[in-house]
Formats: sequence, C-alpha cells, structure tokens
Amino acid sequence: VISHGVTIPEAQRQPPDARLREKLKLNPSFVYGLCPGFISRSKNHREIIEGLAASELHLVIAGECRDENYRLQLENWLDEFGVRDRATLCYGWQMNDDLWRTADFVVLGAEKTTPYSASGQLAQAIGWGLPVIAKNVPIYRDGPALLYSTAEECGMLLNYLNFSSNREALMQRSKRYATTRNWRGIAEQHVKIYQEIIKTT
Repeated sequence: VISHGVTIPEAQRQPPDARLREKLKLNPSFVYGLCPGFISRSKNHREIIEGLAASELHLVIAGECRDENYRLQLENWLDEFGVRDRATLCYGWQMNDDLWRTADFVVLGAEKTTPYSASGQLAQAIGWGLPVIAKNVPIYRDGPALLYSTAEECGMLLNYLNFSSNREALMQRSKRYATTRNWRGIAEQHVKIYQEIIKTT
C-alpha cells in the first residue's frame, strides 16, 4: 500500500503566529487545536467535543457546513459538554496557510474503515509539522498521528498535548514522517510498480 503524499510548505514549521491569531480573533496565549475540513456528521465532532471537555485546551472547528441541522447539533454539544468558552466554530472558513499557522495541533474525527482509506487533511497537518490526533486511520498506523477510538481516549490524548514538551516531540515526528512521504518519493514508488507490471506483461 502506498500512502498519501505529503506537501511540505515553505513555512513549516514556524511557531503559532500571534498576529494571525489576533486577526482571526483567537487568544494568542491559549493552546489551540484545529479541527479542519468539510463539517459533516461523518467527522464525529461529538466525540471530539466530549474529549475537549476532559481537557483544558481550546479548539477551532473550521470549514464549510451545508447541513443546518448539524450546525444546530454542534451548538447544542458545546452547551451539553460545557465547552462553549473553549470552542470556536468557523463555518465557511477556507483552509489556508493562516489557519494552519495558528494551530498548536490538529484533531481529526473522520473514521476510516478500510486499510486503504487516507485523509487529505491529515496529510496536510503532517506536512505542516503539526502534532496530530486522529480517529482510526489504518494507513497511517506507522505514522506520527496518535489514534483514538472513543471520546474518553480522545480526551486523554488532548490532555497529553496540553504539555509543550509532548507537542514538540510529536512535531518532530510529523516532520520526520513528512520528509519520507513527499510527493516526489510517492511518485517514484508508483513508477517502480508500473515498471514491474510492464516487465511481467
């Protein structure tokens, strides 16, 4: 199985930018997780929000949401778990360098149920050298992401990321992984496979 390629931005990896946080109305002194991408039921936001309640961290959920009922459900969960003051919902935000550079870590709740499922957002987070916690991503089991199965486990991992030394260690893991999964290397792996196929036909 050939994994998803990783793009390494030129800005990888500067510290979270306080000026950008102010621009996005985020407190420069807080530790922020970013939950990026299209906002839908398949992303299991309830587990992430419940996990957030067991930590002292802050979270930004950013992306397009076309389901008004799900938007209301997200709002209800913030109240249900008492985290409204630590969660920012940013509907319609486009993923860009500013958002990635404001994050201290990334949390992804989309469940990948097959050995070949990959996540573009996860690959981007790794490319940015960010610590990542994610739900059930089999193809990245050998990678830098910390994986969880339940809301309780998500909360435990969030608490782990509350310590700067742990975030720094995971940042280094992401950076090392990214250098071995750049798109050039992934393309070369495909070429080798094609060459083997041609030889046998």
